[in-house]
Amino acid sequence: MNELAKYNAIRRREVEAFRDERVAAHRARTVPRLADYPLPGLKQRIADALSARWGKGRLEPQFEVIDRGAFGGDLSVKFPQLLADGGPKAFVQTHLPWIVETLQQPAFGDAIAAGKRSWKRR
Repeated sequence: MNELAKYNAIRRREVEAFRDERVAAHRARTVPRLADYPLPGLKQRIADALSARWGKGRLEPQFEVIDRGAFGGDLSVKFPQLLADGGPKAFVQTHLPWIVETLQQPAFGDAIAAGKRSWKRR
């Protein structure tokens, strides 16, 4: 066996050992439950707080990921139950103020940042 073949055999064993370590580490890892991710927890917190404030049952907000550059945020939150109660104008006039007030409480300070833009009544 020449020197190059010996060197290649050594390197091959090193690569195989590295591969085996990585495969073993991958197999040993645990996959987090969906409930352990932050977004479902945030959705639950928002639904709980707003449902308690609304007082007419359980609100089920819908989250949509949005383009930060275009909209200045990461998520939009939709409330179909509240929109059905009078349409978009009624939502902005009646529901939006108490929703914003609720989400600006210190309890949400870890998840909801004050944006550069604010809602203005049209």
